[in-house]
Amino acid sequence: MRCPSCLNPIEESVDACPQCHFSILGLDKRFGTVPRINRYITDLSSLFTERQERHLKQQIVRMERSFIGLHLAIVTMDVHRRFKPREYLFWLTNRCRFCPIDSREERSLFIVLFFDTASRTALLTTGYGLHATCSEEHLQSALAAGLPEFKKNRIYHGSVAVFKAVAGLLKSQLRLQKSSVTSPQPVRAMATSTEIEETT
Repeated sequence: MRCPSCLNPIEESVDACPQCHFSILGLDKRFGTVPRINRYITDLSSLFTERQERHLKQQIVRMERSFIGLHLAIVTMDVHRRFKPREYLFWLTNRCRFCPIDSREERSLFIVLFFDTASRTALLTTGYGLHATCSEEHLQSALAAGLPEFKKNRIYHGSVAVFKAVAGLLKSQLRLQKSSVTSPQPVRAMATSTEIEETT
């Protein structure tokens, strides 16, 4: 995996990046209070209409029914410009429970689509339990599906496109897993994310 701060490759079991000394404990001091996160959509930047939010929730629920154990969420907010959105999202996914499940392994089976309106940046991240299924290249490809709409400031339409791409990715990966016998993957120590800036 890569460090969420300097993006250098690091071992997944380390507590801090050996290059830049990035750590989750350091982020606690920097970011302070954890925001309240809703189950499906947390639109703190008011990017969606009520109708759009309702339709997105319906899409998420359908996907979760298709992929048992998976939890999906969308978060929009204005991250302070002196903070890196990638670091903030990493902290958020480690400090908020995106899955209403008690098991640590099951809590790690989530995908979050995140928008920082301050930097006009969209990010897509997975929980620890999906690292074996969703690589950074997979996330980049799924996020790119929504990029044309994001650039037009059509965040709702871009979000729909991203989740459709994610569904296609998961179906493809499940077919590959069924065709080969593999040992269970360990729960990862850090989440991975990929980002595409909305602006050209």
